[in-house]
Amino acid sequence: TLPDSNEAYGWHFQYLTVIGLTLATLTFTAGLLADMTLSARLFLAKNLLSVCSAPMEVLISILYWGLRLVITVLMDD
Repeated sequence: TLPDSNEAYGWHFQYLTVIGLTLATLTFTAGLLADMTLSARLFLAKNLLSVCSAPMEVLISILYWGLRLVITVLMDD
């Protein structure tokens, strides 16, 4: 049997979707704080994070929907 994700190496961050969601949340939080405080450092942090998070979200979407369309047996409904 496979180990529970709470006990596995990497915890829940072993999944690409969780990493992408965490990075997107950090990006949106930095953007919100940058808009509220008008901090140049936060705008820079938001821009750097979005350079990483946007392509990762596109990759996750392409991988998920590609697998979903091709191998429907592996996906639970």
